[in-house]
Amino acid sequence: MLKFPIFIILASVAGVSAQSGRVGPTASPTNAATVSAASDRSVKELFDEANGYSKKKFAEYAENKTAYSDGLRERIQREQKQLAAKNAAIA
Repeated sequence: MLKFPIFIILASVAGVSAQSGRVGPTASPTNAATVSAASDRSVKELFDEANGYSKKKFAEYAENKTAYSDGLRERIQREQKQLAAKNAAIA
């Protein structure tokens, strides 16, 4: 009777691996080039780039006559926040 629960436990543990197989983050060559190019700019320039991002994108979409939507606005704001975070990490 005791052999059956031990067999079940051993059978369920046999398929579990100890390592997840995930690979840690590595710096890609393009990312390293972007960081070195961006580090040459001043903090004010990085701020101005992130601050004017949404105006620039909305002007591009208006020029291309892209229809405005809430999803587009949210996407541009998300991209602006990502750019600001990237620039903050560089500075």
